[in-house]
Amino acid sequence: MSALLTFPYKLARFPLGLVDSTVADRLPVTSAPRLVLDKVLGSADRFAGSVLGDDALAARGSQRLRRTEQVEQSVSLSQQAADARRESRETAEAGQEEAQRQREAAQERATTGLEEADRAEVQGKQQARTEAETEAATKKEVAAKRAAGRKAAAERRRQAEAAKADAAANATQAEAAAVIQDADEAQASADEARSDADRLDQLVGAKKRERTQD
Repeated sequence: MSALLTFPYKLARFPLGLVDSTVADRLPVTSAPRLVLDKVLGSADRFAGSVLGDDALAARGSQRLRRTEQVEQSVSLSQQAADARRESRETAEAGQEEAQRQREAAQERATTGLEEADRAEVQGKQQARTEAETEAATKKEVAAKRAAGRKAAAERRRQAEAAKADAAANATQAEAAAVIQDADEAQASADEARSDADRLDQLVGAKKRERTQD
C-alpha cells in the first residue's frame, strides 16, 4: 500500500533524481547548485515520507538534509577561515609595510644618531684633551710647588743641623779650652811647688853646711 502511495511522488521526483544522479554528482559537494538541489530533494523526501508513511524515504530525506547542513557548515567555516587568512595576510602585509617604514625611520634616526655621535665624540675628545692639558699643567704646578717646599724644608733642616753642629763644636771647643786652661793652671801650680821645694832644699842644705862648719 505504501509503495502504491509513494509511486506518484517518485514519478514526479524522477526528473530531479535524474539531474541528481547525472549532473549533481559531477559537481563538488560544496558547490551552490549541488547544495540547493540536495536541500530541495532532502526536504521533499522527508516531507513525502512523513505524509505517505514511508519511513525509509523520510529517513533518506533527513539524512540528506543533515549532510547538506554539515557541508554548509563546512563551507561556512572554510569561508570564515579564508576570510581570516585574508585578513591575517592583509594585516601581515600592513604590518610589514609599517615595519618597513619603521625600519627606514629607524635607519634614518640611526644615521642621524651616528652623525651626532661622531660630532659628540670629536667634541668629547677635544674637551678631554683640554681637560687633560689643564689637569697636567695643574699637576705640574702642584708638583713644582711640592718640590720647592721639600727643597726649602730640606734646606731649613740642613741649616738647623749645621747650626746645631756649630753650637756643639763651639761648646766642645769651649770645654777643651777650659780643660787646657785648667791644665795650664795645674802645671803652673806644680812648677811653683817644685820651685818652692827646690828653694826649701837649698835652704836646708845651706843650714846643714853652716852647722857642719860650726
